[in-house]
Amino acid sequence: MVCGRSMYIFRKECNYVLRALNRLGKEFLLMDCSNEEIRHIRGLESFFCPTCKEKVLIRAGSKVVPHFAHKPYSRCVNASNGEGNYHERGKIHLFKWLQAQGYHAMLEAYIPEIKQRPDIFLTIKRKKIAIEYQCCRISPEMMLARTKGYQRYGIIPIWILGGNRLKRNQQNIVTLSSYDQLFFHQFQSNSPISVYYYCPDAKQFSTFQTPYPISKTKMIGTLHFTSIQSLTFPQLLNLQSNLHPNVLVDLWINEKRNFRKKPHSIFKAQEAYSIHQYLYHRGYHASLLPSIINLPIQTLFPNEEPYSWQAKWIIENVLPLPLGGRISATDTVKDCYPLMNNEPRPYYAYACLLARIGLLKHLHGIIFEKRMEVEFPRTLHDGIKQDEELISLLKSRIKE
Repeated sequence: MVCGRSMYIFRKECNYVLRALNRLGKEFLLMDCSNEEIRHIRGLESFFCPTCKEKVLIRAGSKVVPHFAHKPYSRCVNASNGEGNYHERGKIHLFKWLQAQGYHAMLEAYIPEIKQRPDIFLTIKRKKIAIEYQCCRISPEMMLARTKGYQRYGIIPIWILGGNRLKRNQQNIVTLSSYDQLFFHQFQSNSPISVYYYCPDAKQFSTFQTPYPISKTKMIGTLHFTSIQSLTFPQLLNLQSNLHPNVLVDLWINEKRNFRKKPHSIFKAQEAYSIHQYLYHRGYHASLLPSIINLPIQTLFPNEEPYSWQAKWIIENVLPLPLGGRISATDTVKDCYPLMNNEPRPYYAYACLLARIGLLKHLHGIIFEKRMEVEFPRTLHDGIKQDEELISLLKSRIKE
């Protein structure tokens, strides 16, 4: 017996389970039951977890989504890492949103071939899509295992983060931890790099696109907020927005200026010490690096500051070249972003940007030719002036 109208299955690693079985093996979905129905069955029925067969309890009230819960000290693997009421409400919103659009959506459907239960499972013609709504942090290993499990079976995984994970610094600047960056999606090679959020309190999606990393975790990009009622599933996945060059360079010149003035010599972090030691042993100082280092690149480079990897590439590959010398912009970033169609190509993107400003010339493929010598500023004032001149040039040459 199932209360209400829905008929789907149950699911994964949390205290909250939306579906349970009665003594006869019939499924119950509490979220579609009225308060009167819940009061009635609470006194008449016993319910059991479909995974571990332990007895579960009914939880219902004015402030929670009706659900079943394991007893304390349960041994069920599904009785840990609970995400709570925020997660359950968001998952139900997404499920009903998809149903309202006519999609064949299944809530917490079990996929026996891979032994996984996505929050929502969709079948659209021949495409199979698993939607995971993630509000709390799980281990990167678990995220990767789930994602690859779907992909091996030909299922497209889409991860939507809880709106509680969005950390906005300014209108066009957000902070994403290395963990949150795992959830960047790119469905096709010409699609924007995107990460999706949904907040059940505001009932709205947030989409962050076209990231330009400022640091390991801080990024410039476009951020959209759209109510769930005014957006369809295809519209969510096909949002395309570019950051206007004027917005980008105005934000970047502030970053360049702050970087120049930062007291690099007293950095305490081990990785910062490492790059400054690297520069010191080669006769350079971060405050007097050429303006072509620490430029905005719309691509990702895992666990490294933009100025760090750009400085190393210039020092090791461009500076030793004579004019007319050729260089290969070979990228080595592999398997870092499991939801992206293409691997990031930071060195190639950087070389293309240097070609736009005339330092390099793009010959073919990943091959570039050096056309100008690199100019180093003599003083901090010269460095800031060179930054402003270069950023002004970029304003007219960075494509929208």
